[in-house]
Amino acid sequence: MAITTLNNLAINRSDTAAADQLWTATSATATDFQDAAGGAWTFIKAQTASASSSIDFVDGTSDVVFDDTYIAYQLKAFSVKGTTDKAIMTVLVSNDTGSSYETSGYKTRMTRNGGTVGNGYVTTAFMYADDTGTATGENMSYTLDFFNPAQTSDYARGIWTTCYSDESTADSYITLGGAIYAVAGAIDAFRIIMSTGNIASGSFYLYGLAKS
Repeated sequence: MAITTLNNLAINRSDTAAADQLWTATSATATDFQDAAGGAWTFIKAQTASASSSIDFVDGTSDVVFDDTYIAYQLKAFSVKGTTDKAIMTVLVSNDTGSSYETSGYKTRMTRNGGTVGNGYVTTAFMYADDTGTATGENMSYTLDFFNPAQTSDYARGIWTTCYSDESTADSYITLGGAIYAVAGAIDAFRIIMSTGNIASGSFYLYGLAKS
């Protein structure tokens, strides 16, 4: 059996590493425990929809972190399809760790090319995309960013970009939008939900951006 030799550059430590620290070469002849490089997106949680009434990300529930640990959070969604034709993909926020989700008080604007073309404004959702179909190839993928959701003195803010297939022509369309939940204070959960029916399928990945 072959023997692999590990050159640990004469590590000689009497302490232990802190959580998430890495064993790092600090010179040509020495190593030490170091904090991981900052400014990177860190994977937090993945969920998959299957005829789901909603997909919820709640701080402190099922390994979800959605607080002041990170300065920004990003949701990546892939191939999201509703069970009902022409349903609108929406996102709602919560300020009571998911006990309830707000359905008013938003100032949400979007520019759409496809489905409903032009500019839009709603007060009922933090993210309000466009309609998707139920046929093969008719679904939506998108990125949604939340900025510093744990702040307590300002409004919660976010932006998103979607790419989706039209419910009639299976062509490619986009929605660009930004939102404010116009009640000062932190948000600590959000919900993905269709305007009618369930989420037939889709994959959702939450990431956090380090503060430094």
